Amino acid sequence: INNGTCEDYADLVVINNLYDVNASVAGPTVICADSADLLGNIPISGATGEWTVWAGGGSFDDPTNPTARVTGLLRGDNTLRWTITKDGCSNYDDVVITNNSVEALAGEDLITCGNDANLVANELFPGENGVWTKISTCGTSTILTPSDNETIVTDLCAGVNVFRWSVTGNGCSATDEVQVSENTFYTTAGFDQHV
Repeated sequence: INNGTCEDYADLVVINNLYDVNASVAGPTVICADSADLLGNIPISGATGEWTVWAGGGSFDDPTNPTARVTGLLRGDNTLRWTITKDGCSNYDDVVITNNSVEALAGEDLITCGNDANLVANELFPGENGVWTKISTCGTSTILTPSDNETIVTDLCAGVNVFRWSVTGNGCSATDEVQVSENTFYTTAGFDQHV
């Protein structure tokens, strides 16, 4: 500052600029799983970084690691935030991971004493398709409504019959199998006798 006859006066201010924060995912951001590897940038010297869930769900194996693994992502969009903090200032970047995974649960293994059984799999979400198929059976069994999660199978073979429930949707797929044991047996007391 210069004011005519007065002595000049000067002062300095130091501005520390935290460089840009970058968050991404190792691989595609639309996945068929509930876990992913993250790629946050490494904090500058003296700064700290932390992953948090901003929307959706998930948990981190080490939230302070830029390349943390996130598990437990909810179905649909999950927004994860990478925040770097230093000297009271912070900056963040978000990455959105879309979990399009589908679930196939064919139900508990069954035991029947007849030649038919009720198969009950998980219900489907909108946009998903499911189908029952025979995997291991004598070949005569029939799935009455293969595209319904709850259906009846008839003409089971004696012993173990295996059926697969397959679910597809949003570019993802999953399968699960159920065993149906047909344990029917027959007894005979012999011919009638007259004594």
